[in-house]
Amino acid sequence: MPYYAQQGKPKTWMNWVALGCGLAMFVTGVTGIAAIVFGHLGLAAAQRGEADARGAGIAGLVLGYLNVLFIIGYVVIFIVMFASMGVSGY
Repeated sequence: MPYYAQQGKPKTWMNWVALGCGLAMFVTGVTGIAAIVFGHLGLAAAQRGEADARGAGIAGLVLGYLNVLFIIGYVVIFIVMFASMGVSGY
């Protein structure tokens, strides 16, 4: 009888993708939304018992939300800087 390696749960990849996107935001700065989406999908699958690596999904979620907050803060600071310059109609 052949020996087969134990297969992981089918949706564990979502948690690892969430973590990867969360870490990639330090390089790209734009993968936060993907980390949030895959993190929520992976955690829901882990709660149903269809996925492992729940900690990776949580880490991806946290990094994704931090990325989104950072971008929002950056945009607000950018708008305030230009508003304080007193841009004329030229």
